[in-house]
Amino acid sequence: MYYPQSQIQTNLYSNGELFIKSTQQIYTGFYWRTSTGKYFMGKSPDSPKSNIELVNPRESTTPRNLDNHEPLIDENDLVKVAYSSFDVINYLKLNKDIDVTSLPQIPTYTPSLPTKEDYENQEFPRFFCKKKNEPYFIEINQRTFTKLSEEDPTIDYGTYTPFKLFWVIAGEQNKVALENKNTVDFVENRLGALGLSQYIKYNYLLHYNTTPGVTKRNSKRIYADTGIEIPLNLPTNYRLIKDNKACVGCIYLQQGVCNKWSSPVRENYYCDAFKPQKSLTPQQIVKTLSSSGNIYSQNSSY
Repeated sequence: MYYPQSQIQTNLYSNGELFIKSTQQIYTGFYWRTSTGKYFMGKSPDSPKSNIELVNPRESTTPRNLDNHEPLIDENDLVKVAYSSFDVINYLKLNKDIDVTSLPQIPTYTPSLPTKEDYENQEFPRFFCKKKNEPYFIEINQRTFTKLSEEDPTIDYGTYTPFKLFWVIAGEQNKVALENKNTVDFVENRLGALGLSQYIKYNYLLHYNTTPGVTKRNSKRIYADTGIEIPLNLPTNYRLIKDNKACVGCIYLQQGVCNKWSSPVRENYYCDAFKPQKSLTPQQIVKTLSSSGNIYSQNSSY
């Protein structure tokens, strides 16, 4: 069909804001439009496949004229499908006449959480993906990481690059923070993932175990080794022995019960209310626990 030059705009380019009307695939490439608001593939009506109609779900999108720019793709290779536009995907989902079940999924925020075994190993893997050519990050789980790595067609692997790092979650606090910072710096500089530190909000102690020997199950605190629930009376800072502090050397301990909190406690644990017995030095506390084989062992009958 002939169109007067005054009624068309040519040599425009879509970065994914248009999709092919007949197939509902997102379109990246040259296009031209008519004065009536219709869009067609190619630089002009004389281009190959110029009869293939396109649709713009957001009429406010301003076309980019490339008259003074080098072509970004060969005109004979006009179609490039890349389901990476959130706006278009949402548009397709709202259009009940369009089947979106076959569209590759965009990765979503699904962070992994450390397990009891991870805390015993003092580290665990965190998985991320980064949008190619853009500092946009998403923390994902191992399943999504594997899909992206293996280029699973059910996920948008063409837009996102997956990577993982090992995150320290136990040990001396300052050393843990420094080690995690060094890991992030390495990933940013060596893997080209600049912006990761901002994404994690410079929180190098995320998941750090401030209460060793204690974990949670169904929002309840439990002993990490036995799974036995910790009495609710005990404070949240109740934890495994550190710096020669332990309930066995505290003035509040009487026959296995803490008089401060009216609750049974483990001899090799302590809390911030710890007050040493005058009759016991820190060395004697360690010796007492050592003689019972209980110094750093968490095992107990409760």
